[in-house]
Formats: sequence, C-alpha cells, structure tokens
Amino acid sequence: MAKSKSVLAIVPLFVCLTNLVALTQAILTAGDTGPQLVIANDRLHAAVNKTTGAIQNLLLDGQDLLSGASGSGASGRGPYLDCYCTPSGFYTPGHIAPRYQLINGTDSSNTPYGGIVMSETYPATGQVLEQYWFLREGETGLHTFSRLTYNNKTTPFLRNLQEFRTMFRPNTALWTHLSTNEQQYAPLPSTEAKEKQVTVQDATWYLGNTPDDPYVQQEGDYFTKYTFQDTWRDHDVHGMYSDGKYSDDGSTFGAWLVMGVKDTYFGGPLHSDLVVDGIVYNYMVSNHHGDGTPNITDGFDRTFGPTYFHYNKGSKTTTLQELRADALQYSAPDWNADFYDDIAKYVPNYVPTTKRGTWKGHVKLPKGATKPLAVLAQNGVDFQDNDRDTKAYQYWADINPRTGNVEIPRVKEGTYRLTIYADGIFGQYTQDNIVVKARKTQNTHVNWNEESAGKEIWRIGTPDKSSGEYKHGYELNLDKPLKPEQYRNYWAAYDFPTDFPNGVVYKVGESDASKDLNYIHWSVFGGYGNSVRTEPYYENVNNWTIQFDLSKKELQRKHKATFTVQLAGAKTAAGNTDVYNASEPFANLPYTVAVNGLDLKPWVIPYHHSSSCGVRSAVICYNIDNKFTFDTSLLVEGLNEFTLSLPYNAINYESALLTQSTLREWLRSELAEDGRVREDYKGKIYENFQNWVMDDKKLYDGLPITDVKTHFKKWLIKNELDYLTNPEADYDGSIYQDPEILERSHLQEDERLKLQLIMESYWDISTRICIVVDEEVLKSLIDIPCPTYGNTVPAVWLKIILEEHPYSDEGFVELNTWYNGWGQWDIRNGLAQAHSSIQDADLSDSIAFEEDEQPYIEI
Repeated sequence: MAKSKSVLAIVPLFVCLTNLVALTQAILTAGDTGPQLVIANDRLHAAVNKTTGAIQNLLLDGQDLLSGASGSGASGRGPYLDCYCTPSGFYTPGHIAPRYQLINGTDSSNTPYGGIVMSETYPATGQVLEQYWFLREGETGLHTFSRLTYNNKTTPFLRNLQEFRTMFRPNTALWTHLSTNEQQYAPLPSTEAKEKQVTVQDATWYLGNTPDDPYVQQEGDYFTKYTFQDTWRDHDVHGMYSDGKYSDDGSTFGAWLVMGVKDTYFGGPLHSDLVVDGIVYNYMVSNHHGDGTPNITDGFDRTFGPTYFHYNKGSKTTTLQELRADALQYSAPDWNADFYDDIAKYVPNYVPTTKRGTWKGHVKLPKGATKPLAVLAQNGVDFQDNDRDTKAYQYWADINPRTGNVEIPRVKEGTYRLTIYADGIFGQYTQDNIVVKARKTQNTHVNWNEESAGKEIWRIGTPDKSSGEYKHGYELNLDKPLKPEQYRNYWAAYDFPTDFPNGVVYKVGESDASKDLNYIHWSVFGGYGNSVRTEPYYENVNNWTIQFDLSKKELQRKHKATFTVQLAGAKTAAGNTDVYNASEPFANLPYTVAVNGLDLKPWVIPYHHSSSCGVRSAVICYNIDNKFTFDTSLLVEGLNEFTLSLPYNAINYESALLTQSTLREWLRSELAEDGRVREDYKGKIYENFQNWVMDDKKLYDGLPITDVKTHFKKWLIKNELDYLTNPEADYDGSIYQDPEILERSHLQEDERLKLQLIMESYWDISTRICIVVDEEVLKSLIDIPCPTYGNTVPAVWLKIILEEHPYSDEGFVELNTWYNGWGQWDIRNGLAQAHSSIQDADLSDSIAFEEDEQPYIEI
C-alpha cells in the first residue's frame, strides 16, 4: 500500500472531491418505506431496519458499504447501538419493541437535513436506550448521538455501565485496510489467514501459518484488536480503507469515525480503547484497559455525542492517508456547532452553545516541560475517575510551551477541576472550583512548580504517563515495512527470560533504560495465556534491582530519603473490573521496595486501580504513583541497591484467555533526599494562594497582605487546609504549622531532632504588601536597575515583598524556594527571581518600594 504523500499532494484531492459534490444539486429525503426508515441525499443513502434498530443499507455513490454485491444489507450493519449494561450483560436495542421518529428539517443555514431516532425499553429493568442518526444535504456522513436512561426507585442500583458503543460492522470484502491514526495502519488479514489462524489469547491470533499474507508481510505474525487501540489525548480519526480491489468501479473508499468532540466520554486524555479491527468502533464507555465506568442508578440519564461517521470516495490511486486527511478536516470541536444547536430540540441533554463558555489559562510552566496539557474535568477528583458524576463533562487542550497560554472553547457551564501535566515533569498541578459560565470567558493564572522532595539524586525514564520509553515499548519493529511500535504486538512475542536471562539489574549512570529495563514488570512469565512459553518461568522475574552510587558529600547532613515510583498501569487479580474478590489473594497487590536488603512498608495497590494494560497492547492505562520515604541511615557511601518486588507467582483466575500473571508497567523512579522538610505540601498551598489572588486581581490589588491573608484564611478553612498550632488562638494570618511534620516530631526520640522538626513545622506568609500585576501592567512599567549583590538587572517588584525571616542569617531564603518564590519577578524572562536587597515596603497613597529609605519605584 502506498504511504501518505505530502500535504501538497493531498490538496488536489480535496479540490476534486469538493468539486464532485458541487457539480450536482443534493436533494435530502427522509421517508418511511414500511420495513425501513430512510435518510438520503444524492450521494449517501442510509436505511434503518425497523425490526433490528440498526442501519441495514448504507451506500455511497451507489457502492454498498456494508454487505457486498448482493446489496441486501442482511449481513453487515451499522452504525448501530450496543451495550454491556443489563443484568445479563450484552444487549443490542431495536429487536424487542422499538419506537421510531422520522425527522425532516431545515437548519439555520437553510440546509435541509433528515433524522431517525430509535428508542427501546428493556422490559426486565426499564432501561431506555436511544440511537440518533442525522444526515445533512451536501455531506457524506452521519451525525450520531446515543442515550441511556434508567429510572427505578425500587432497584436504585442496577449495575455498572461496562460498555456503551456504536459500531459500523460491515460484512464485505470491500474493506482492505485498518487505520488507527496517522502512524498505525495495516492491511486486514486475508480470508485464508483467518481460516488458518490459531487463537493464542483473548481476541488474539497467530497468523504465521500464512507467511505470504499482506498483514503478516507488512505488520506482524499476530493479529489482535488491541494492536489498533489508541489513547484519547490526541486521537481524532480512525476507520477503514478500501484500496479499490473489490469496489464496483475500482474507486477507493473510506469509512471513518471522527472524534472531534470528546466531552461526553469518561476517563480524560489518558483513556485508551479499541477503535478498529474490521469494525469501526465508537466506544463511549468501556473498561478494556481498566478505566472506571459509571454506575447505572436511579435517575441515570446521559446522552453521548455528537460523533460523526464520515464516508468518502477517491480515485483508483487515492491513498489511505489522503482519505483519512479528508475526514480529519471535520475534527475541530466547533465544526457544525450551529447545526447541533438547531437539532438540540430533538436530542435530550445536548448542551447548546447558549449554555457553554470559554476557559483561558496562562501557565508559568516548570523548566523542561514539554507537551504540556490542561484538563478540565469533574471537580474534586482525579480526571481518571470522572465517571463518578454522570452529569460531568471533560475537556483538554495543549498549552503553548513558549507562551504558557491555553484556551478551551465550548465548555459546558459548571464547576471543574483543572489539572495540568507535561512530559518531563514529575507530578501535576491541580486546582478545584474553576467556574465556567455560559457565554463568558473564565481566565485562570497558574504558577506551577515541579513536585520535589529535596535534591534529586537520579531519575530513570521520562515522566510522560507511559512506559513506552523502555524495552519493547515505543521502539519500532524494523523487521516489518510498516514499522509498528513493539508494544502493540502480542506481549508473549517478547520472551522475558531470553531478554533478561539474569533478571533486571540496572546501574544508574551506566545502563540504558530503553534496553536494560523491560516495559512490563512481571510477577511470573509464561503459562496461561502465553502461547510461546507455555510453562511458567519464575527465576529472576519478580525482583528487579536498581544500583547506584552515593558519595559522602551527597549523604552529609541528610536525614530523609524519598523514592518515587510512578506506574503507567498495574494489573492486580481484579483485572480491569474494579471488583473486589475475597477469594483472590492478590486482589490488592503489594509492591515492595528493599533498601540495601531492608524492606520498606509495602505499597498496596488497590483492586480498583487495576488495569489490563500490557496484555492488551497498551503502555498508557490508569496511572498511579507512590512515594517511599525512609531514613538515610539505610543508605551507604558507595554502592547502594534498591530491590523492586512483586509477589512471587502472583496469579489470578481469568475467565478470558489472558495471562494470569500480575504485571506492572514500570514508568519512572526518583530518589530525593533532604535533611530539611521540603515544600511539597507548603508549595501547593502557596501555589493556590498565588493563583487564587491572580484570579480575582481587582479585588486584591494593592491591599495590605494582612487583609489578603484574611481572605485566604477563609479559603483554607473551606478547603480543609487550616492547620493552626492553636485553632482557638487569635489569628493574624501569618503563621501556620504543618501537621505532618509536627506528627513526625512526636514520634522522634532524639530530643535534638524533635526540636528541629518542631521548628521546621512552622512557616509563615509575609506581612508586607500584595500587588497583583498582569502582563498589560507589566509592559507599562519602566525598567529600573535592580542591584543584586553586585550585578544590575532590569527588574521591578511584583506580588509580595518578603520580610526578612529570622533564619535569614543561615541562608533560609536561599534554601527555601517555596518562600522566596514570592519575591521579585525578573522582566527579562518572566521568571521568578528572588532579590533580597530591598528590605522594606510602605503602604501610603501609592505603593512605594524603598531601598535605604530612598524611593525605588512607585506604581
């Protein structure tokens, strides 16, 4: 198959297709033929069979897209609705007692459209499932919505909504290729290959018995639907392609699902799912990779969509990538927004433009941040868990790494949690109670500092929420012309004992993570679900060793060490079900770290964080992390060893043919240590304070900081972050005590260390002046030479002037970045810089900064 041509080569195709549509006057019809309901224009014809509730006939320019030359449509069908949502499991609505509505209309642009609505009540439970199809004049695609309602006070909890999907499911030789995204595509296995295939795992087959098959030649020896899964963050279009070999006139065809709008899905940008395998899927809900699913309870009513099934036609030489690019033009979130507003009267729960707003953010990113992303999702919870609120929506957008600016349009009015993360940065920023109002623009200012527990000694891997950087992850299979990423293959093709005959021993500073760490950490390898190594292999599998050297200087005056483990996914005995089974000893999975032979307290990964990730060809699943903290007395000068352990032979019962082994996706590790207590907790409060003030700049600009802190005190109480030493004492807004550090002091027997911890538990907010300056004000300020220990730089004072801390003689300001971050901002780069040469500030008719009693600058 020819690969994608350049953009310039694609343009003539678009012109050609556009002209083809414009040459004829499209005539939209919507009618009832008796056994079918039909919506059609001059190019696309779609007919719903009244006895099945599914599209039975679908033709583009006369070419049958579903069932081949017979044209009967009896075999292929779709798009149609299907779910795993009843007490017995799967259910396809439309064959019991469906109700239909036929729609004829003209939208606000004077374009005719037609629609069909299928609705059916499941008798045993009263659930109502509805499917909507709309076709506009001049378009060759179907706009779809899907709805589920449940109202039953007698049985308020029914079950979880495990799968909710629409499918384009042809049964014809027409379609020859699959396409997940721009990078992942391949020919469909031939009929002969499927006849000679051997099942090796759930929905996974060995095709090596037909070595001349195009799929085997170009993609690999194994075929599984999981090979073609994708992660939602950057996903936009997937589908199938016909190279014209089996079309009526030799023309090429495409069948695509355009996912430009994902706000009614769940799981956020880390959710991954099946997209195509001979069926073009629209998975609105599923737990294939362990993500959460919503519960169906009394009052459940959610409409998913819109999504757009696009069908296109090219010449005999048009490539897959060219037809995909044609579909891609419809992936903008605001595409056809006016039309969706026009049909909202027919689609319950659809949120029209009048009830949407815009969110804009400006983010001061940590140094080294790449591919930064802003997410708006359910308030108060991790966006991976946003299925807990069936009314909540989700949105995300890339942050410009140069400017820090980001914008998300068409956000449903409501209250959201903001989450920001980026490749290369440990941790993420979160802020609750972001309110988006209809027809308004909400601006949020964020100062994000990378998570830290002290001085970093080493790190392994890239913080990017995936395990793709390790062996057999994103590495390409160069033996095949299409060069697929290795993780997409059947996992058993990579024999762990062969790759690591002595187990994993990784030496920091010498080893290569892409070669010396596997993308999966197994508890046992081989046996059930492994067709290559059918007997379990235990030796040097569950224990991994990390070696590193420490110098005397690195250990000097250090008392606390932190080892951070972040996982792209972990499979416990719960699989991907989130269901606890007491008969399974590893429903909750203990993960142990030993420091130079001494075990730390295990991290117990709970059953509801389990995901079937690596065994289903993924490297991004439900992300989790843990910090192992310990006294540095466990470390030694010279060589140190961490042993990372899963339980020996931790297996479980699997109803599907999947490996019994419990696995984890190794992601990255960090060791940090510090004799002082660092800013993780403090920094989050300061960040919230800083961003909170910036979000209401006009209210706080120029106030004495004591007044600002009075407001901040209320914010702390509201968010349960008020940790005064004596809550009954009169409060001046300046002093707080960290309860975690205070608790540690109570447990310390050494009186010297106890006193040190008590002193370190205190922290305060400056008692000077708060000035909020935005970019516009900043531009209007005159650069003033600012003396900084002999150097002169153009700078002005912004936000808060720090008073001298009683520990300043000991270098407190230099040592505690969480404190001096309130200092001066350097105009040159817009980055925070602390300059302690200015010692005081007064509040009068104007705000005067003084140095040696001389006015420094007035605003």
